[in-house]
Amino acid sequence: MEGLSAWAWATPWLLGFVFLLALAIGRRDRFLLCLAIAWALFSLAYNQDRLTSSETPDGAAAAVAVEQAVRAALPGTRIETVTPTPIPGLMEVVAGSNVLYVDRGGRWLVVGHLYDLRTATDLTAARKAELEEPVGQAAEVATLPWDALPRAAMVGFGEGTREIAVLADPDCSWCRRLHRELRASGDLRVHAVLVPRSQDTMRRILCAAEPLAALDTAMAGESLPEPGPDCETAAEALDDARAFVRRHALEGTPILIAPDGRVHPGYLEPAPLRAWLDAVPSKEERVDEKDI
Repeated sequence: MEGLSAWAWATPWLLGFVFLLALAIGRRDRFLLCLAIAWALFSLAYNQDRLTSSETPDGAAAAVAVEQAVRAALPGTRIETVTPTPIPGLMEVVAGSNVLYVDRGGRWLVVGHLYDLRTATDLTAARKAELEEPVGQAAEVATLPWDALPRAAMVGFGEGTREIAVLADPDCSWCRRLHRELRASGDLRVHAVLVPRSQDTMRRILCAAEPLAALDTAMAGESLPEPGPDCETAAEALDDARAFVRRHALEGTPILIAPDGRVHPGYLEPAPLRAWLDAVPSKEERVDEKDI
């Protein structure tokens, strides 16, 4: 029925093309002939989604088709679930601890991260974190030890009783936006953990006379001056930062880490970020709790 309704929708366009074509032939009018051809091309483009969607499996049928295609192409793959994604025509395939993406036709396989630019959310990382939660403990959030943060790769700024660590890369646009907002607010004590793709960027920041000023410059997208030749701390700091990322299976930037070890992958606007931190006791509260 879906296929029939799709063609029924396209019928007026087809009749319009036939009418223009007949008129062009009858009058031997090149302009009308060109208009008929243009009408046909526009009709195909306009109705393509409706016509092709009727040939595309949906719901359970699509999941079965995708699973069969993946099993045929990758024998031995343990497929847990096949579900739709927010992108029309793209299915999520959970295979063991991996999250893959396959089109509904079962031909194209995408290995990588699905990122929502509107909300600055790494959907793949969030899905993996969800899959790693113990059965029956979905409310628990994966944490990592605050004391394990790579101090050598940090640049701190801001005041306040609330603290937050941010894994950031100066070449990441969302990191730049978050940095600007955190610098403007000043009500949080921020530990910027540098995980740049370039060792040279790390060296130019950490070896600067004022690392925070250098970080501000890098986050503004501006070039940094070459540091002196006697700076040897940057390479070790970058190695420590990358080892920390690998050890805790962290992917992408920015990544927010609360003092209690909670992790949030991706950017948060100022209000949601502080709401996320609300569950974290302040420094004085933690001291009071220890004294009690």
